[in-house]
Amino acid sequence: MYLSLEQVARLLNVPERSVRRWMRKQKIPAFRVQDQYRASRADVLEWATARKLDISPDLFPESESINMPSLARAIEVGGIHHHIAGEDRASVLRMAVGRLALPEDTNRDALAAILLAREERISTGIGDGIAIPHARNPIILNVSTSSVALCFLDKPVEFGAPDGQPVQALFLVLAQTIRAHLYLLSRLASALRQESLRALVRQQADTQSILKAFQGLATPQPSGVAGL
Repeated sequence: MYLSLEQVARLLNVPERSVRRWMRKQKIPAFRVQDQYRASRADVLEWATARKLDISPDLFPESESINMPSLARAIEVGGIHHHIAGEDRASVLRMAVGRLALPEDTNRDALAAILLAREERISTGIGDGIAIPHARNPIILNVSTSSVALCFLDKPVEFGAPDGQPVQALFLVLAQTIRAHLYLLSRLASALRQESLRALVRQQADTQSILKAFQGLATPQPSGVAGL
């Protein structure tokens, strides 16, 4: 799904001139077709998530989001895991993947390697000690339902985050479909803009407190932008 410059501006709630400048400077991955900028919806979401930009609910029109898993439910399924050991990105990713509830035939080493390869290319750290490891192409597994696992590290690990802070918490998204993957990423990006929720994550709060906070999030309502 490709978006025009105008659609990207609406999704990010910013002026069109800002998007045009970002595209010209190649800050947002984009290409030109007959002198018109176009950008992948997945690339825009990924770019905005890494920069903690607000993402309009129009990214997923109402007709597309009806059957999507709620973020709170996805975290309940994925679980909240404390005491993830490791000294660097590779070791904490291996340990985190080892905690996930995955089908028996899942190659966990390969999954961890895919996540690490992405980190070596572009960090998924978003600041405030949080990272959202995911592959350049969404990780689609043979799972019964999509999930988001929150993993708390025993000690901070350098992830190359934009604010320079080491990471203490990982959100791992595992989805049944590419659309579900993008939807959960967008909801997670919006949720983590709330200081109260980020504070719970920084404090590595107990499972019930974190689940209650996610359950209390309002579901964004699309404003009906056509053509997305």
